[in-house]
Amino acid sequence: MEDGSSDSVAAAAAAAAAARAVALAERIAGDCALMGVARRALASGGLAFVPALRLVCALLSHNTLRGPREAALAVLGDGSPVLLSGGGARLGEPCLDARLTVLARLVAACGEEQRAAVAAAIVGRGFIPLLLRALASHDVAANAMTVLLAVCSCPVGRAAATAHPAALAALSNVLRDASASAGAAGGAEAHELAALAGDSLQAICCLITSSVAAGHAFAAMALAPSGSGILGAVAQHLAAPGSLSLRHILPVRGAAATALNAITRTARRDGRLAALQTRRSLVLGAAEALVQAAKTLDEMRRDGRSHNGGPPTELNESSSGSNSSSSSSSSSSSSGSSSSSSSSESSHI
Repeated sequence: MEDGSSDSVAAAAAAAAAARAVALAERIAGDCALMGVARRALASGGLAFVPALRLVCALLSHNTLRGPREAALAVLGDGSPVLLSGGGARLGEPCLDARLTVLARLVAACGEEQRAAVAAAIVGRGFIPLLLRALASHDVAANAMTVLLAVCSCPVGRAAATAHPAALAALSNVLRDASASAGAAGGAEAHELAALAGDSLQAICCLITSSVAAGHAFAAMALAPSGSGILGAVAQHLAAPGSLSLRHILPVRGAAATALNAITRTARRDGRLAALQTRRSLVLGAAEALVQAAKTLDEMRRDGRSHNGGPPTELNESSSGSNSSSSSSSSSSSSGSSSSSSSSESSHI
């Protein structure tokens, strides 16, 4: 009985604290003078730079609240102050984590136009190499990947990332390592690693659907003797890891299917399809993806009928949940002939 009472008190205290945090965020966002101070602090890069970063980061943590979200987005603009002020973003600096956290929340909360401006700023200022190197740092990898995925989802960023000689290898390494670690982890850590691997797979998808050469390069890495981890990761995401929510499962599974198509095309071209067919986990993953896709489509249709013909809830969530997914879909649809040929090739596996 006492335990139940303690739980109720703790829940009430947590709810009260959350309500106070929301009220404070609304009050700060509505203070034009304070937001002006934050904007100038970010631009100047002085002693108030890090506190200003923390302020806008806190406002973006309430991104379901229109006032705090819009106030923070207005202050951040294309993210240039976050990248350039205070000596500029660089590996090993004390506030790199804060910079990348703000940028990750910025691209997650803003609209398409502002996201494209952020990607253009990152490309124009030469920060793609920094983001790629940050993927090797455990503390900042997740936020760096979120920003990279947003960059790869925009045409200017996708072109720059495709042209970078280390981009595809860096993304593939994250896909391989995070997928393997997620399988051995549990709880929140497994979820975070699965999300990181899923983001890397979607970023890869953006690159290989816009460049035939990138598709061949990725497939070559996967088919190399050292590429079994990449093939295993693709198989794992075809089967859609249970630690991901539906809105993330759909785009990740789609990216995995695109990756499999690229690998299959190259394997068939190079006469290595037979070796690929021996990858039991890949074959089972492809079969599971097909079964789950048919099941999800059927559920969406039933849900649509239950809403009097309105759009299914899951479809709305999946189409709004990942910017890169919509980008990848448009890229895939623009290459219809390659998609149809790769579908026939997949049937050989």
